[in-house]
Amino acid sequence: MSFKLKGSISPPKFKLKKIGDKERMVGCFEFEFLRSENRHLDANGLIDLAEEVNCSVEIKPLDKEQRDLFKRTAAEVRLIDFEQDKAARKNKKVQELIKKLKEDDSKEKLTAAAFSARVDEIDKLLYPPLTPSDKSDQRRRLEELAFSEEVNKISEAQKAMHKIEAEDKKKRLTEKQLKARLDKIDQIILKHSEGQSQASMGLPS
Repeated sequence: MSFKLKGSISPPKFKLKKIGDKERMVGCFEFEFLRSENRHLDANGLIDLAEEVNCSVEIKPLDKEQRDLFKRTAAEVRLIDFEQDKAARKNKKVQELIKKLKEDDSKEKLTAAAFSARVDEIDKLLYPPLTPSDKSDQRRRLEELAFSEEVNKISEAQKAMHKIEAEDKKKRLTEKQLKARLDKIDQIILKHSEGQSQASMGLPS
């Protein structure tokens, strides 16, 4: 799906691209990261995120040109993030890959798929994927909550989970950071459950 946002954008989380004679938001690194996670960000999820930055959103199917542009734009934003990342600056191999990618792209503009794949290589080098044995209690807890019925039924919990996933994708969160954020989701679920119990008994929430 493609999306066009209308309204004020604060904080600035989006990359603006010009298509034809209209400017529209076609690549958003936060949304793209969420789409590339295990969960699929559906239209309702996209609308919820747009509301967080005070925007309305127009959604329609992507054609091939837009899909390529979306993929390329998202990869470009990720590359910019890596260039500014402290850990990446200290990693000689990462710096070599970034330099080579930019050189190759300047000689002959890479396709969206090729550019994105090269950025993925940098991502995996900088933040190697966790194997099952590497996963801590908090990371297992993150996976469980991400697919739990409670989270999927509560809009506020979904938004909180989307935010955690985006933050973790951009820069892997520490155990302490993960625990603090997941505890907040537990509190949201508990508050929602208590509200439902009170409502079933006819009590004011």
